[in-house]
Amino acid sequence: MQTPGFGSPAYVPLHPLPEGANAPIQVAPPAIAPVRPVELAALVAMIVLLDLATYDAPGGAGFAALLVGLPALAFTAARERIATRRAAALGVLVALAAARCAWQWSAISSLVGMGLVLAFVVALRTARSFVPELVVSSLGSAFGSFRELWNFGGSGVALARPARLAKVRWLALLVPLGLVVVFGGVFAAANPVVARVLHAALAHLPSLAWFPSPLRVLFWGLCALAAAGILRPVTRELAGLDARLGPGEALAAVDEEAPDARITLARNGMLALNVLFVAYNALDAVYLWIGRAPEGVSHTDYAHGGAAWLTVALVMSTIVLGVLFRGPLATDPKGKVARALAYAWAGQNLVLAAGTFRRITMYVSYSGLTSLRMVGIFGTALATAGLVIAVVKLVRRRTVLWVLRRQLDAFALAVALYAVTPTGWIAMRYNVARVEAAQYRPLLHLFQQPLTAEAVPELLALTTHADPTVAAGAAALLLGEEELLALEDAAHPRWSQWEGARGHARAALSAADERLRARLPDAEARQAALAKLRGVAYGYNDEVEGPGDEAPFDWSARRYPARY
Repeated sequence: MQTPGFGSPAYVPLHPLPEGANAPIQVAPPAIAPVRPVELAALVAMIVLLDLATYDAPGGAGFAALLVGLPALAFTAARERIATRRAAALGVLVALAAARCAWQWSAISSLVGMGLVLAFVVALRTARSFVPELVVSSLGSAFGSFRELWNFGGSGVALARPARLAKVRWLALLVPLGLVVVFGGVFAAANPVVARVLHAALAHLPSLAWFPSPLRVLFWGLCALAAAGILRPVTRELAGLDARLGPGEALAAVDEEAPDARITLARNGMLALNVLFVAYNALDAVYLWIGRAPEGVSHTDYAHGGAAWLTVALVMSTIVLGVLFRGPLATDPKGKVARALAYAWAGQNLVLAAGTFRRITMYVSYSGLTSLRMVGIFGTALATAGLVIAVVKLVRRRTVLWVLRRQLDAFALAVALYAVTPTGWIAMRYNVARVEAAQYRPLLHLFQQPLTAEAVPELLALTTHADPTVAAGAAALLLGEEELLALEDAAHPRWSQWEGARGHARAALSAADERLRARLPDAEARQAALAKLRGVAYGYNDEVEGPGDEAPFDWSARRYPARY
């Protein structure tokens, strides 16, 4: 006898389904909280702030006002706030970015600052605001801003709409007025006498030149979208991260054992890498830490050539640790030897990181500091932090998800800190101190690196240098910068384009103007002084003849012999 199948007339379920179980599932749309008047006011304030600060003349003060005003308005209008250390840290970073823009604006400081604002408003509404969650929440806020702006518009109309009686009263006034305007226009088109009367009447009305252009109205619409996304950000999490990268952030104790092949691979790999790193660190101990370059290699090449590649090696080491010791190998007792070798290798990586920092400091000591070399310092520090995070993962038995979040946090923090660091001022202050100590190689950066407004006042110290060539050349550079700053201020008259560094530089140069012009009274004298200083700068950095003809450099004393 054949058993009736599901769906046949003879099929009777063992446990009858409850009534209505076969009805289609109704999914209710997500509830949207009504917009409050304070949120509407904040939306309008954000649009006005964005327009005043960026539309006509974006600049340092304008972006500083945005970075202060936008999070303040979002904080005030927030329906609920979650006080976390991450939100507080992001608030501090936003304030630093605002201060940086107000002092000296740059594209990276404004972009990083606006990203921090969005991260802050998201972190204000969720207890977990790691970088992956912040990224998906920011994208969700960008797409959801259209829906939120529609809600703002609907709520604004509802709040502006009066009671029914008042509505009738306004209609009784506006509809007849509208009809008069429409038919009056028709009569004016039909009768030239009416047209002349209407034209004379309109001539006495205020000018309509204040009406915004279509482009500005479009800009307001974009500002409204951005404001809606900031006031009502979307908080989301990456679905499936826990399942793919490990449940939670700590590995649970399981009975699963690592395959013998993986244990052998990890042990042999760590043993081979330990031997390699011991040999390389020993080589560096001779040539790097003692301070004697190899035969036939200049100390410049030895110090500068390896810094970038060793930073890459640190990043690769972090990846190798994460890949080899994932899953049960991080906890399996049979992998104890492999893990011990991994700890030893991690220690050698820290020695390698110290050697990388040593290379950077050697190169800076040799020829001065630049913003790009500060990027190298931040990059090496970030690579070292990534290695430490990978070691902590192994020691504390954390998941790959834990590593991903901390690594991205470290990267975001490094970018934010670099964006708010006054790199131009730090580099010039260091280089001027070197030149004042009769070490002339950093003079090259006066001609090869951009001279920012925040660095100009530091250069004034060289105008009293004992060497007349340095003093006159620095004075010529500063007189040129004074003229450029004056032209820049004239070209950026609006409040939003003001920068503290530019004002400070002009004030410092104005105080020294009489003294500088007394030394170099005309353009011809300035050109001659600049040419002579350029010759000195390039002469001290000329390495065309080869390592044997270079001015010797004592890495420990950090002094150069006099050549001019």
